[in-house]
Amino acid sequence: MAVQVTGILLAGGKSTRMNFNKALLPCGPLTMLEKIVYELHKSCTQVIIVAGENQYEFKDCLVIPDLHPDGGPLGGIYTGLRASKTEYNFCMACDMPRFKGELVNILAGKAAGYQVVVPQVRGYYEPLLALYHRSCLNVIEEVLKTGQRKIVAIYPYLKVKAVLHEEIAEKLGESEYFLNINTPEDWESYQGSFFKT
Repeated sequence: MAVQVTGILLAGGKSTRMNFNKALLPCGPLTMLEKIVYELHKSCTQVIIVAGENQYEFKDCLVIPDLHPDGGPLGGIYTGLRASKTEYNFCMACDMPRFKGELVNILAGKAAGYQVVVPQVRGYYEPLLALYHRSCLNVIEEVLKTGQRKIVAIYPYLKVKAVLHEEIAEKLGESEYFLNINTPEDWESYQGSFFKT
């Protein structure tokens, strides 16, 4: 990997649709959060967990409170970027059990000259599985002041590189690395596919 990258894991959500902290759901012998941390350490120099009010203990991670607890994922990204010591940072949600650390390397290899490098799957950005430069901080701060919480609201003001899913799949395979768990039904579906493999 040409550049050093910090992994920023957003794990402060309330999981309202699950009625349970989905970061703690089991993925084999590990929780989903532990599995993602393990994958991030494969490609990142440091892992930061933006925990909100949640309590996590990781010896090999920096666990920090969210500076914008009402700012949604965008506030979490802002918090992580503020704490990071590297220029480039891979930001992701804690509910993506098929994530592979190699994705960080793929995006980092395309980072030169861009502030955001984001997968594009079926015509849509995956902003919670993307690389962000620390220079995004000022734009994020200004957008948060307007009350906007959507991550893509910052994209028009930044240099964004979209990487098509097909290009990523050539290296990662066709696994749904972008799959996220939002509801009990999502979890049941994932468990079914997990135990078949």
